[in-house]
Amino acid sequence: MLLCPLFLFAGQPAIVSGSFTNGSDAVLEFTTDKPYPDTSAYRQSVQSNSGKFEWKTDWEKGNLVSVVIGSSSFQLFLEPGDALQIEVNPTIEPVSISFSGKGAENNRFLFDFNTQFKKDFNVDAQTASVAAAGSIDEFESSIFDQRMKHMRFVKEQTVKNKTTTACNDFINDQVVYNYFAQLLLFSKIKSADPTGMKMIALPSIMMSEMQSASLMDERNMNSPAYRSFLLNYVRYETAKGFNFLKFLDYADMLEREYSYALRYLSGEPFKFFIAHELYTNCDKTESATVKKLHQALAQSDPQGNYVKQVYAKCQTEINAKEVKKEKVEEPKEKASKTSEAAKKSQPFTLIDLKGNKVYLDDFKGKVVYVDFWASWCGPCRQQFPHAKELHKMLTPEQLKQVVFLYISIDDTEEKWKNAIEQNQIEGFHTNSPGGWGSSVTKHFGINSIPRYMLIDKKGNVVDPNAKRPSSGGELLRDILMLL
Repeated sequence: MLLCPLFLFAGQPAIVSGSFTNGSDAVLEFTTDKPYPDTSAYRQSVQSNSGKFEWKTDWEKGNLVSVVIGSSSFQLFLEPGDALQIEVNPTIEPVSISFSGKGAENNRFLFDFNTQFKKDFNVDAQTASVAAAGSIDEFESSIFDQRMKHMRFVKEQTVKNKTTTACNDFINDQVVYNYFAQLLLFSKIKSADPTGMKMIALPSIMMSEMQSASLMDERNMNSPAYRSFLLNYVRYETAKGFNFLKFLDYADMLEREYSYALRYLSGEPFKFFIAHELYTNCDKTESATVKKLHQALAQSDPQGNYVKQVYAKCQTEINAKEVKKEKVEEPKEKASKTSEAAKKSQPFTLIDLKGNKVYLDDFKGKVVYVDFWASWCGPCRQQFPHAKELHKMLTPEQLKQVVFLYISIDDTEEKWKNAIEQNQIEGFHTNSPGGWGSSVTKHFGINSIPRYMLIDKKGNVVDPNAKRPSSGGELLRDILMLL
């Protein structure tokens, strides 16, 4: 559970000082809430002396701190410059605390909120609630009522406690993130897949409402509610792009999640997501995938806040040597071409700009985006500028893995080549002459153009009616899912 603002401040470190009402001594464990995979490095022990204790922070922004005393625990929110004083009565269960000094108002409210609603933000309790729920409608109704109670409490109590406007806004954000995170948790748990590689679809009306929550929210990185939402939302959207089928393995899941994160995340949310997924799954997946994601994390995290922890956990997979699979090489003159035996079984033949025969199997190993067009097709020409923009949206490394294959059904070579030059079409160009009677239109049942198709790296047609280039990010996402 969390609750209070995370804004950058220029000021003095915060100080927490206090005493035990009975004057006894005890060890206090202070753990700073961090978005990194392993939080043990941010735990400090403080021994009280004659019932008194003091702890000082060394960071320059508002942050949550968990405090453990024996079997009791509570949370504080501290801003630089705070001089919070707490008096703890450890003889009462749960522990009783009084606040004074700078920062008391926010922490008094946070303590009251957690006292009443702590269970609602506990992941184990949420998991049990999902498991016991009969349907998504039943579950959504219960957590909606829960959210309304949270909001009413916040509205009534923040006035009483004189908390800051920024704190009030932040608390309301966390209530909303917690609500949506639980809906996504339902999708994950009710898939009945213990590996976590499958999710089930939620009603579209619920997902539509979820668009009001910001996926990119760096100010809330120290919020457990936001981080749960972020993790589950990316997994859900990645599963949606895979038609909610179970991922083939962890490598497949991580590669697809990474493609989605590249498109929609940046900054701290991106680093946190990649670091979390690597830290959690590196021992379950292929070293090549771990290396790829670790390298991307290292490039985005020059200070090493995330990458150091990931390396400590995943160094075996990161340092593993590539195992080269032995394969039977074709004769050099045929190594990059479809074999003669395979050619005989091809349903159609394409001709490239140099007059060479081309087969779809020649592109295996890459994602192929096929554009069926003709020089006389106006709607086809309207899409070419959008295709150029699509190229720019891909990184150089991604472009190496994608082929933009143009298949013209022009009757004459002259019209075909002139149209390519006039429209400055970028891609691999082929022709299947004959118009509507060409071999390619007959094979794929094409009766209108432009028509688009997506083929995966294994040569399988995964979308015979792919999105147009003008769809921009939607098409990009489909392509990235196949990389």
